[in-house]
Amino acid sequence: MGDQTLYEMQVKHKHSILKALFKTTYYSTEEKMQLLEATLGDDKTDLAENCRFTCQVSLPDPEVKERTW
Repeated sequence: MGDQTLYEMQVKHKHSILKALFKTTYYSTEEKMQLLEATLGDDKTDLAENCRFTCQVSLPDPEVKERTW
């Protein structure tokens, strides 16, 4: 097989990983937000905005939940 790539991580995979990561308590909120920005960056597509929204709502922060609901 050599240097041939078997799989390529697609955008939907990155979004799924981010959503799962935001549900864990292993990372701090600051670390989660850094990963979110590093992954989504300036992406303003509907899929990216939906992922961003879902991740932020899953944070255990009453202010974020109040703003989004």
